[in-house]
Amino acid sequence: MSLYGDEVWECVPDADGSFRFPANAGAYFLVVVADLPEGLSVLYSEPVRIAHGKRLSVSVDLNRNRGTPVPRAPR
Repeated sequence: MSLYGDEVWECVPDADGSFRFPANAGAYFLVVVADLPEGLSVLYSEPVRIAHGKRLSVSVDLNRNRGTPVPRAPR
C-alpha cells in the first residue's frame, strides 16, 4: 500500500513464491497476510521506498513464521 496515496495492490504468489506488480516511485508499506479460517495473520511487514526510474526486489523468508493473528470481527 502506498503511504502517501490511495494505491493498494493485492498479489497472489506464483508456484515458486514470487510475485510482481507495477508501482510508481514513492514510499510504500509491504504487508504479507495469510487469510486463515480463524482470521487474518500478518506474516511480514516492511517499509519500502522505490526510487524514480528504478526497480526494486524484496526477499521475504516466511519459513517458520507463524505471524501475528488478527481475529475476525464478530458478526
